[in-house]
Amino acid sequence: MCFYGFDKLQRVLRGVLSTTKVDHLEVVPGTQILRVSIKKPWWGYPQLGQYVFLNFPAISKWEWHPYTLASSPLETHYEVDIKQLGDHTAKLLSAFQSGMHPTVRIDGPYGKVVINPRRYCSLVFVCGGIGVTPMISMLRWYYLINAPEEVAAKQSVHLAEYVYFLWVVDQRSTYDVFRDTILKCAARSQQPGFPTFVPLIHVTRDDKLDAAAFGLPASSVFQGRPDMNHVLESVKSNGVPRHAVYCCGPSQLVSQVWDATNELTDAGVQFAFHHETFKF
Repeated sequence: MCFYGFDKLQRVLRGVLSTTKVDHLEVVPGTQILRVSIKKPWWGYPQLGQYVFLNFPAISKWEWHPYTLASSPLETHYEVDIKQLGDHTAKLLSAFQSGMHPTVRIDGPYGKVVINPRRYCSLVFVCGGIGVTPMISMLRWYYLINAPEEVAAKQSVHLAEYVYFLWVVDQRSTYDVFRDTILKCAARSQQPGFPTFVPLIHVTRDDKLDAAAFGLPASSVFQGRPDMNHVLESVKSNGVPRHAVYCCGPSQLVSQVWDATNELTDAGVQFAFHHETFKF
């Protein structure tokens, strides 16, 4: 009980100290996703894959909810993308409209990604739906998206030669939430010093797909769910002996990826599997 009380007191104190205004807020067109951008507090030194607790006093003075950061540690602002999934998020979508600057309190960041992305020459990110958020943070870090020039210039060299990004979405409007980041990664991968970027977008509900509407070549956009054995066989052919596979999504997707990494790991090629699971 004492530890619980201390945790609550600590959160209240941090919340008071961190009270600020949202810098940018928008409802992503065609979705029920609220994009919130907040200037990092002075103590904010986030790592990849972290989350923050946010409190919006206009909705409730005491409710704190965790949100994964879509922004990379190199950016000047925290970005969270809040999907309507329950009563609290429904209240946020109802109360806030694009262009508003509501008061927010921040606690965190907490957690960290379970892999060290600097140690692998080949990385495979597999995600389903909103499980893409931690991957977006890592993509922004690898390709220095939204990083100030003076910060980007100081980044040390990592080992990555290939980054495969497989995202299972229900329809194009979901893809459009992070379309800008994905296309920026594709463009930056053409520049010296950046890993080859291989986007693989699988759309499960749209009957007719036009790859051009995604801004990607036809070889990057697919109808239906992925065959993970086929995907990882393709990855295996790049000549790199050790791959990190990071999956975030529903349990069925995680199980499929896990099984494929086990089947395809052999004496010559290793797939190091890490995952986070959530339920819709």
